[in-house]
Amino acid sequence: MKTSNIIATVYITLVFSGVLALYVAARNHGAAGIENKYKMFVLPAFSVIVGNPGSEFSVEECATISVILSWPKDQKMSPMPCVVRNDTLFMTGCQSESEQPFEIRCNKVHTIIAGVNSRIFVRKFNPKSLTVQANGGEVNFFRGRDYGYGGDRHTVDYL
Repeated sequence: MKTSNIIATVYITLVFSGVLALYVAARNHGAAGIENKYKMFVLPAFSVIVGNPGSEFSVEECATISVILSWPKDQKMSPMPCVVRNDTLFMTGCQSESEQPFEIRCNKVHTIIAGVNSRIFVRKFNPKSLTVQANGGEVNFFRGRDYGYGGDRHTVDYL
């Protein structure tokens, strides 16, 4: 076999295997990148937020009072994670590890209480006065842009 035939055969083999590898990688990447569904629920007014044990959510100041849920497209939506009673919002924990943290949009909140092993992210929030109780939980404050990118982060945890 001539040297030119060997070079041509190796070249064609490398091109074919490269195209095959890119095809397999693109196919697997599409399956791994499962998109989420989002749904917004309007809530009645409240001034106290209580994160029950194991809950994880973010709080953002907004004119509308609502909660935004997200879950993978291939799963059913979990039951409503919050209940408003007597001017207090009670948040429960995530049902599974695949769920995203819930997002609460509210205004006129005066108190945030974090239960045991709960994580609360407070962002874009500028109340005149705010009482925070971290009863074995963690409360993260972000000023500036989303989740501390370009802003200051202050943490209150395990008091």
